[in-house]
Amino acid sequence: MTDSRLRETSVDARMFSALPAELYQVLYLRVVRRLTVHEAAHQLRITPNAVRVRQHRAMEALRRHTAA
Repeated sequence: MTDSRLRETSVDARMFSALPAELYQVLYLRVVRRLTVHEAAHQLRITPNAVRVRQHRAMEALRRHTAA
């Protein structure tokens, strides 16, 4: 891995982990582990709609962070 790619990865990881725990958990399950909405909901013991809302909020937070 190149130096610049390593830096990008660490910056991405810092942004990702700076999210509140409930948003981080949803993004981790949906993006990293590639679970479906229903699988993530089952694992977190929340509704599928709550997974969608948290994923949307997490993505918005990351967009705001990168736009700043």
